[in-house]
Amino acid sequence: MSRFSARYGERGAGDRWRPILDGGALALIIISYFTFFYVKIGFKFVPEFSEAATIMILMLTVGLFVSYPLARWKPAFGRVNIAMIVAGLFSFVGLVGVEYLIGAIVGGQGVIVTMTPFWAMTFYFAIGVAEEALFSLLFFGSLVSNGINPLIALAFRCALFVVYHNWAAYQLYGTTIFNAPGYALVLFIGSTILTGAFYATKYFVVPAFGHGCLNAFVYAYNLQLIHF
Repeated sequence: MSRFSARYGERGAGDRWRPILDGGALALIIISYFTFFYVKIGFKFVPEFSEAATIMILMLTVGLFVSYPLARWKPAFGRVNIAMIVAGLFSFVGLVGVEYLIGAIVGGQGVIVTMTPFWAMTFYFAIGVAEEALFSLLFFGSLVSNGINPLIALAFRCALFVVYHNWAAYQLYGTTIFNAPGYALVLFIGSTILTGAFYATKYFVVPAFGHGCLNAFVYAYNLQLIHF
């Protein structure tokens, strides 16, 4: 294997696709755990937050623990790691574009919750990291690492992500996301962007950072902390 391939984690002949968790991913994981435990303890009398934090802790832990054998841990932080964070920002920009486009065509609606803006944005950012740990790192990563066609794994992961959000909406609000088809479409296309970026780079920080930024951005926009 060439020096370039060894450095950037490219596959040689006969090697299987394996996700990479670098220094950036480790930082996101630590921030997410801290945020979830803070919300779980600090908002223990508000089930909407404390129970959600518990679910996210389990989601993040299961995603990391089960996928640990197939992932490559590279807890470094150099130029390539910064490049992966930038790639995550590009995926975030793509997600914002998709959400804006679909919202302009079919309409959309947001949900505002009662939490200080800083912790709410951090909480929703961490939720994006946890969801990517389960759906991208574990589900998609396990399928592709075990020889499943990436397109099949992508379709499965995206469909499962939509079903998960539909279940969450029903539990929280007693309704289905399919009453707002634009939202379901945003979820599926957004998942495709994030998972495609993950497959292309193999770095978990790319979808995790992109998803987290989108969640924080949407919350800030709903509270009119960001204006256009």
